[in-house]
Amino acid sequence: MAERNNTRPSPDRQTRGRIDYSKNSRQKRGNQRSDDGGRLSSTIIKLLVVLVLLLLVVSLWRNRIDLSCANLTQCADDTFAMCGTGKGFPSTINGSHAASIDSIADGGIVLLSDTSLTIYDDTAREAAVRAHFMSSPAMKVAGRYAVTFDMGSTDFRVDAAADTIAAGDAERPLVSCAVSRDCCYALVMQGSSKGESWLSSVEVFDREGESLHKWHCADWYLTDAALSADGAYLALAGVNASGGELVSAIIIHKVGSMDQVAEYVLSDNICLSLEYNNDGTLFAIGSNALTVVTDSGKQREDIKYTGTLAAYDVCYDGGAVVCTADELGTTANVYDARGRERCTYRVSSAVQNVSLSDEACAVIGDGILTAIRLDGTLITQVEANATTGGLLLIDRTAYTVDGMRVSSLELK
Repeated sequence: MAERNNTRPSPDRQTRGRIDYSKNSRQKRGNQRSDDGGRLSSTIIKLLVVLVLLLLVVSLWRNRIDLSCANLTQCADDTFAMCGTGKGFPSTINGSHAASIDSIADGGIVLLSDTSLTIYDDTAREAAVRAHFMSSPAMKVAGRYAVTFDMGSTDFRVDAAADTIAAGDAERPLVSCAVSRDCCYALVMQGSSKGESWLSSVEVFDREGESLHKWHCADWYLTDAALSADGAYLALAGVNASGGELVSAIIIHKVGSMDQVAEYVLSDNICLSLEYNNDGTLFAIGSNALTVVTDSGKQREDIKYTGTLAAYDVCYDGGAVVCTADELGTTANVYDARGRERCTYRVSSAVQNVSLSDEACAVIGDGILTAIRLDGTLITQVEANATTGGLLLIDRTAYTVDGMRVSSLELK
């Protein structure tokens, strides 16, 4: 009898074959998942790199003026001038009373008094004290530069923390001045007494004192001026009488061009102050309305006040705040960089001073400082003895001027 030949694989061999196959399958699936995960991680990293580069480009574009060669050189000089440590605030001012306070040179404070211009660092160290002999001193500030002028006279000066950039006498008595973040400056002058047909004039200079733009105005008595951050656009406020009433206008020029970009005649609203922000938006503070001009002068919007104008401020890195009073108190209206309403806040007292930063807003009324976030929520309310002296908010630090002292307060 023939012996049966068993050709079936043994259980051990069959099991080993299945195990080997399963290992290869799991390894292939594992490799596939690993490849998918690697590709996903690589895609995420690339997206993050692109996002960071875009943010860097946007940041460089927004700060392109401050990063110009002249400003970088000035930054180095100012940084050296502001090295050191002071005794801290409060600090006694130079002079008998303060005329104006503003920010300058990356966290510095510039204070104009009746006798001098003083630049402090954030520890109250005096980086510069420069005497003046102006009877009616006024000041405009942009970035690292402050232009000081004597209203009704011809004296003017442009200062930085490290040095004085320009100083001299205007051709005619000054009505207002302006300065840009690249140190172009504009002188607004009264009309000539020699019988010419124009009522006012304005001239724009670069930091070397070379004339860039000159205009004689025959229709308006010019009252204020503002230069865009790069000095490319000049905005002017003017008034005149028409039909027995006072009429106001906003005039915008391209510096170096003889063509007028825009002229807006305001209805029942006298323009009091002009200022550009980082986005090129022009905020015109009026007696009865805030006028917001965008797109290099092509678009205009008027925002009527609901009460009587009490105080205002414009933030270069943000928007504007306008405080209006009624019989029940004061309303602070905060607007973003394009003039859209951001928040409102009611204060029960009359407001004397207001300041806006890119993080918060602060008002002073009846000896109380009220600080709010830009979403309208309260940060703090504290006593602050500053009425007419001035208020300056840098980030979350408030600087107040009361009589002969400058004080600081951290807003938590």
